[in-house]
Amino acid sequence: MKKEEGSITVFYSLTLLMTLVLFFTFLDTARLVGQKIKSEVISREAVMSCFGEYLRPLWDTYGVLALDSCYGGEGTVDLSLMEAVMGEYLEENANPCLAGENYYRLGVKKCAIGEYGLITDQGGLPFLKEAALRQKEELPQQALDALTKQKDQVEKDREDTGNVDQMIEKGQKAVKQAKEEKEKQAEKEKREKDAGKEKKKNSTGTRSRKKGGTTEEEPAENPMDRVMDWKDSTILSQVIPSEETISTEVLGLKEPVSKRPLAKGNTSEEGFSAVERALFTDYEMTHFQHYGRDFGHVGLQYEWEYVICGKKSDKANLAAVVEKLLVMREAENLISLRRDPAKMAEVESLALALVGWTGNSAIIEATKAGLMASWSYVESVLDVRTLLSGKKVALLKTPAQWTSQLLCLANYFPVSVKAKECSEGIDYEEYLCIMSALQTQKSLGLRSLDLMENVLHLQEGYKNVTMDRCVYRMKVQFAYESQPIFYSQLSGIRNRFPICHFKGIGQINYLTT
Repeated sequence: MKKEEGSITVFYSLTLLMTLVLFFTFLDTARLVGQKIKSEVISREAVMSCFGEYLRPLWDTYGVLALDSCYGGEGTVDLSLMEAVMGEYLEENANPCLAGENYYRLGVKKCAIGEYGLITDQGGLPFLKEAALRQKEELPQQALDALTKQKDQVEKDREDTGNVDQMIEKGQKAVKQAKEEKEKQAEKEKREKDAGKEKKKNSTGTRSRKKGGTTEEEPAENPMDRVMDWKDSTILSQVIPSEETISTEVLGLKEPVSKRPLAKGNTSEEGFSAVERALFTDYEMTHFQHYGRDFGHVGLQYEWEYVICGKKSDKANLAAVVEKLLVMREAENLISLRRDPAKMAEVESLALALVGWTGNSAIIEATKAGLMASWSYVESVLDVRTLLSGKKVALLKTPAQWTSQLLCLANYFPVSVKAKECSEGIDYEEYLCIMSALQTQKSLGLRSLDLMENVLHLQEGYKNVTMDRCVYRMKVQFAYESQPIFYSQLSGIRNRFPICHFKGIGQINYLTT
């Protein structure tokens, strides 16, 4: 059979070449679109995979997300280490080690962190906002409003009533001054009268009793002296029974976050709103253990008290909180006293019995104020005992809710005696909320981070972690390149097809995840 010879024209050859060029161009263009999408996906995955290695003890204990930039090693903020970690994730996804052809392979040319934020920035603001975010869905608006109202009321009452200790001291001085004047008057009368003439004493500041047929005068008892002597004893011994165990834990940090120079990120967050502040207070209640409530955290047992007072030991923090609590209760009880006509009549009667004979209105008023302050202090101690036992007391008391009596204040010194419970009052946790609301944003943020760093150092493998190297957000710049595959199959023009470059940005923020 005769074989036929084939031929192709030059025009047909050029047409076929142009068709192949166009076809391969379309293929490479489609591949580039897919590579662009892939670069965005693997960039996001790299950032999220990096931030997925957060400090697990912080999450388990406090529900807070933060990434140690040094991954448990020594040193300060290490961006290059995080970049290397993300680079490994990128290489695995951009150019996987798989057999066969992969038309979407990418070459990683750049992975550089541009912006980043540390959880300690702006006085711990990122932590505060993250904690508030955790509570956002749990705390109703009514609770926020009630907390704000209580805090404003306590703050106003403290400003209106003044310092109880100063009032008692002024009252003591007034009584002392009255006694000195009485002694001077007695000496003057003694010189003026004959030695054998019986002195007449008409002072209203004494009461008489008969002894051996003669009249002997006895001064009225001054309760301020005994109250001030009692106040000199340790504050915790006045409110907590000796048989009750008080934590002796001490903060283990040599240089707490709140007291050392801190590294800083290069980005910032907006301010801390009133709603976020109230949400953070609720976070403290549910995440920080405190007196009467144990969450099983290692380290300090009175964490909430530490955030409020910042002392090194549990005992010192509890004592400081009790002092603040007494000041709050003293203000409320003074207002309750002033509103009760019967109790004010008792105060005035005793003041007149002590110094009324002087006729000096300034001395009498100072004595009245001192008696009111003494009475208020004793009632406040009873209140604190009730609060520490887990019960409630009224913010402002009615006469029926009042416990102590002015003429026998010493009877209430034993620590077993407590104030009357009020089911509609507020408890110890609510007072801690009020105290927390009165703290500065910086104190709340950095002292909370003190607790977290302390807990981390007590965990194996986290002894080198410091909170001011923990990242909560970052913005990363990526660059990739793509070699042509289909277009370059055409010999003679394979080197003319340019290498394609992709750029991308990956962002992540624990405050929005």
